[in-house]
Amino acid sequence: MLSTRRLMGGGILLLALLSALGLHQSSLPLNSMSTAAPGNALVLGSPLEVRSDEWLRWSPDVITRWTVPDAEERRSILEVPISDSVLSDRLDWVLNTDERVASLLPLDQAFALWWWWPIFASGAAAALLLRRFGVTRAFAGAGAVLFISSPVNAWWSFLPSRVAWVPMVVVLMLDSARRRSDWRAYALAAGAGVLIARIPSSDYAPWSLVFSLASGALLLDLWRRDRVGWSEIRRLLIAPVTSLGLVTLWWITVSGRYRTLAGTEYPGSRRDSGGSHGIPSMWSGVFDGLHAVPSWSGGPALSNLSEVAMGWTILLIPGLAVLVTLRSSGSTTERRATPWFSAATIGILIAWSQFEWPSPLTIANPLVLVPGERVTQIIGMWLVIPVTMLVARASRNPNATTQLLVAGTTALVLTLAGIRHSEFFPEITTSGLAGVIGVASLLIALTIRARSRAIAISVASALSFITVVTVNPLVMGVGDLTSSPAALIVQRLADPGVGRIATDDLALDPLAQVSGASQLSGQQYWGPDVDSWLSLDPDRTHENVWNRGTSYITFSWDETQTTAEIVERQADVVLIRVDPCATALAELNMTHVMSSRPLDSPCLTEIATFQWRDETRWIFQRSEW
Repeated sequence: MLSTRRLMGGGILLLALLSALGLHQSSLPLNSMSTAAPGNALVLGSPLEVRSDEWLRWSPDVITRWTVPDAEERRSILEVPISDSVLSDRLDWVLNTDERVASLLPLDQAFALWWWWPIFASGAAAALLLRRFGVTRAFAGAGAVLFISSPVNAWWSFLPSRVAWVPMVVVLMLDSARRRSDWRAYALAAGAGVLIARIPSSDYAPWSLVFSLASGALLLDLWRRDRVGWSEIRRLLIAPVTSLGLVTLWWITVSGRYRTLAGTEYPGSRRDSGGSHGIPSMWSGVFDGLHAVPSWSGGPALSNLSEVAMGWTILLIPGLAVLVTLRSSGSTTERRATPWFSAATIGILIAWSQFEWPSPLTIANPLVLVPGERVTQIIGMWLVIPVTMLVARASRNPNATTQLLVAGTTALVLTLAGIRHSEFFPEITTSGLAGVIGVASLLIALTIRARSRAIAISVASALSFITVVTVNPLVMGVGDLTSSPAALIVQRLADPGVGRIATDDLALDPLAQVSGASQLSGQQYWGPDVDSWLSLDPDRTHENVWNRGTSYITFSWDETQTTAEIVERQADVVLIRVDPCATALAELNMTHVMSSRPLDSPCLTEIATFQWRDETRWIFQRSEW
């Protein structure tokens, strides 16, 4: 049997190999699905048009930071200006070390390392956390695979792993620190403090909050099991002191942009109570893999499936069965090792996400601004860890009645979830739903039996892994955005004498961004630059629409619209309908238009055409007339 250290060593070697080859599982091929660019080859699978933010924002953002020296100055002029100080640059090396280290490599290798690091780190952390609770290496490995291959993780292009690994590693470092009494204890505690300081600036703070609460509960379970006293954790106080100091410095550098963001209209509905609406059942994660199989789903869902993808919430059923068994007949040692803090935290989070809470209970509640469906998604991913630990360490077999009850309950719950899921996705086949219900019910029933639990967990992990491979294509390089014929054409617009460029398609903005062009359309993450928006809306008629953060800005060219009409195309997309020859655009230094259709406006001169996302696109130069 391979030791834990050898397995971790093998994982590090695999990470190094994937990075050296420039392999990743990004959705960037969506940019040019059939005209593969040099250095950007599909190795396995094909891109599914179901995700948006990863290939529209996260991946182009990191590539731009590495390749465009003055990237912040070239963002949309409609967004509030972002200026980083020398302090923020140095602080970024502390709070964003992995991205900064990756940036030292060639682009393909840097992107691959940036892509895989959080996946490997979260998987390794999940396995080590399970090992801390005495779970065997086989169960720990299977649990780690289930964790990182959760449907919500796969359909979100592994963004949950990107925010999960930090609080999970913090738990491991703090628990290791309290076991030591020499200088290593203080070093580990200080390191944990540095990681804690990263949480407020994570890629998606709402998920970081949920993962942090759940990780904190797991740490309390560890210390409860080991009967940890105050004398053992006093040295750990260096962690909050370190994190508080770093967070204070971080806040000094970013407080201005956060104040602007706080004054914007929220793209959606702010929450003032618990509960979630408009999403499939929280048990539907087992069906999400069907959407990647055309014969079962009628073709990939033409929507952002990540918004409704769930996790392995169905594992709550065997987890509850084991908890009841331990409560009634488990040994004292087993009961002390039971993760009651984790169970209570998961229960509270699920109750928050599924039910309306009385208003007094929402006052000062840190979850108020976290959408209920996001909480449900992450809990469905997280509970793999405590449930795997419970199932793997249970020494007693439930009786036949309990096993039948678990199997029947699973089948009933999944049947109701399948009906709900088919209402959202009517193209999914009944045979596919029935097959998943049958297999899942059998695996769940086998999970609580001592002789079959290892097989059941292993099969579930294998099926989950296959789902991930199917959902996310294996890709080599990032050539579409940097070395494709389209990229070489758009890079000409990055010359110093060229003004701003505006597009009428969100898919064109990442190309303009990575090419180094100065943008008028694009992201408005931190909120509006009011003076720039007043050029388009001098009377502030549409301020409730453009006063947004975490949004995209795009154009619709209409020669009859001499003054800008600004509308909300969807919660996080602001659409500007205007004549490309409008005077207001000259005030914003718009010199070029990138369009998805030919335009015959008198102020425009066609200068180039190219293929992007398998469609012809036009570039026009704008002049006064």
